[in-house]
Amino acid sequence: GDMVDVKITVRTRGTTNTVSNAVISDLLPGGFVPVSDSITGDMNFSEIREDRVLIYAPLNRTPKTFTYRAQVTSAGEFTVPAITANDMYNSGISAIGNMGKFTVTNAAH
Repeated sequence: GDMVDVKITVRTRGTTNTVSNAVISDLLPGGFVPVSDSITGDMNFSEIREDRVLIYAPLNRTPKTFTYRAQVTSAGEFTVPAITANDMYNSGISAIGNMGKFTVTNAAH
């Protein structure tokens, strides 16, 4: 039942200077549930779904940071899926982050 704070920082890279209509998709690992109305940051719109958080925002070279809270629902070792960002109207512009691991242990009583 503990809460974790998730922080996402994004910006454009390479030859792409701006993305007017980006969608950032953060798929949560099993055992985590996003908390409703907890997303903050400079965005146009956001959606919290059962297994992911979607953030819609324009992006450029200046880093933007978004945060949200997630509730831990079970202990174990979880694979953190790679976060993705795509231009909604240009399929040639996309990015994918790295996967990771996250371990949740029960506190000793």
